[in-house]
Amino acid sequence: MELNEQLAQAMGTVLPGAVWLVVCDQKPLPDEYIVVTTLDERPEVYSGDQDEQLAGAYRAAWYSRAGTEGKAAKMRRAARDAGFLIESTPPAGYDSATGHYITYIQVSNTDTCEDYQIT
Repeated sequence: MELNEQLAQAMGTVLPGAVWLVVCDQKPLPDEYIVVTTLDERPEVYSGDQDEQLAGAYRAAWYSRAGTEGKAAKMRRAARDAGFLIESTPPAGYDSATGHYITYIQVSNTDTCEDYQIT
């Protein structure tokens, strides 16, 4: 399983059935949903001149019409439980195009190449 899928699976424990990779394409938009995006993903090469690990940085954004109260803490807890390192929790915002408040977390993780095939 790819690292972004692992983060999406972790976010699914917070908001079951409402997690998308890259964009929520459900119409009309649900009242609450989480979108997981990849910020950076790269193989790490060490002295054996072979890809040994995959390092990645990811963002989870919780869109909610009900506000942002307590959402970042729930996402951080779920990401930590899945083995991700919390990099930051940017300030919450409001998306006037969707009418949703947004809570973000940015995380990173490193996986071994035995667990993930680099192509």
